[in-house]
Amino acid sequence: RLLPWRLALCADRAPHRVSAAAAAFLDDRAAEPILKLPATAPLFRLDPRLDAARHLRARIVELRRDALRGRPGAVLASRAILNKLAPHRLYLALDPPDYWTLADLHDDNAALIPFLSDVVADATLAFSQVFQVRAAKSIATSPEEEEEEDDDDDADRGALPGGLRRPPSSSSFGEPRDDEPGAEEVSPDDDDDDDDRSS
Repeated sequence: RLLPWRLALCADRAPHRVSAAAAAFLDDRAAEPILKLPATAPLFRLDPRLDAARHLRARIVELRRDALRGRPGAVLASRAILNKLAPHRLYLALDPPDYWTLADLHDDNAALIPFLSDVVADATLAFSQVFQVRAAKSIATSPEEEEEEDDDDDADRGALPGGLRRPPSSSSFGEPRDDEPGAEEVSPDDDDDDDDRSS
């Protein structure tokens, strides 16, 4: 069996003889993230494929962090990550990406990098789709169109282009309107009656 301590300290992937109890324990824990490997672990220097897997996991952590911060497309990105990662593989998105399973570290584990690449691609696509939709909306509504809409609104409200207002009507300068008190017309006969009373 692979010995976790020899993997971590010596980058030793050679199988070793162990007792039946130890073999049962290691087999039972093969799919659990029980091994912590920092970025400086010798295994990453000796195995370029495993180092690439580590970088992909770091990218998943960044995408997950962006989703938690509420970036546009966060819901879709979170859903894409969760749809790819089964509950027993959520450790692949943990921060920091230091925990590994014994199954991840096997020499014949050729499916890990394609799997992580798919997770990164799906989450990145979720973010990019939202940005594409926003960019399309901003292009559809150009600044010139917005100015024309504002001018149309001003014209409907009786305003002149450029923000100028139309001058008020003559009735607003103190001349009485027909519907105001004191706006009754005075006939010539009324003027004669006033002259007679004064004389």
